[in-house]
Amino acid sequence: MKRWEFMEQENDRGQQKIDYQKDKYHVGNANKGGAAYNILNLNYEQNTEGEFLKQKDHDSNVRALLRSKNVDTLSNN
Repeated sequence: MKRWEFMEQENDRGQQKIDYQKDKYHVGNANKGGAAYNILNLNYEQNTEGEFLKQKDHDSNVRALLRSKNVDTLSNN
């Protein structure tokens, strides 16, 4: 086995160890937020989690508008 082959195998093992730790122990996620929303630019992330959160927030706003309309209708007969 040549020296460069050995070095490549060591690099592969090191990368596999890092990937395993990221998956199992969530290493490297110390400053990552739990929500798919960026509070600095007030936008949703461009992935499936961001789209789900955006739809969930939109549905919540629709329900709030319906509640306010119902309260207005019932109180102003």
